[in-house]
Parts: sequence; structure tokens; C-alpha cells
Amino acid sequence: MEIDLVRRAHLLEVSGSVRDGRLHLSWAYSRNIHERATVERLAGSFLAALRELIARGQSPAAGGYTPGD
Repeated sequence: MEIDLVRRAHLLEVSGSVRDGRLHLSWAYSRNIHERATVERLAGSFLAALRELIARGQSPAAGGYTPGD
């Protein structure tokens, strides 16, 4: 999502929520500072890393729940 009229505390803001059991993320940035393609690549890398973490957590080698869960 591109928003240039809102003053943000950070150059890039990622907000998330869970709705109906699904994670939803929104990315806010200024087109004056970041190119859309750059933010899309970053979001894609973030998604890939998140999927990797989920896969590791679901593998039998994960050993079950930890106190951090």
C-alpha cells in the first residue's frame, strides 16, 4: 500500500493482524523514498522467510512446543 499523505514514524511500516485464522500484512511507505518494486521484493523475501519458519515449526524434528510458543 502506498501512502504519501500520512506522516509516519518510520520510513517503512509493516502492520499485521489475524482475521479468520489468516495473517494479513500491510506495507506503508513513501514513493518519494522507496520504489514499489523494492518494497515488493522485500515483502516477497519476508514471506519466503515466514514460510520457512512455519515449515520448520511443523516438521517432526522441531520437537514440539517450546516456552516461546
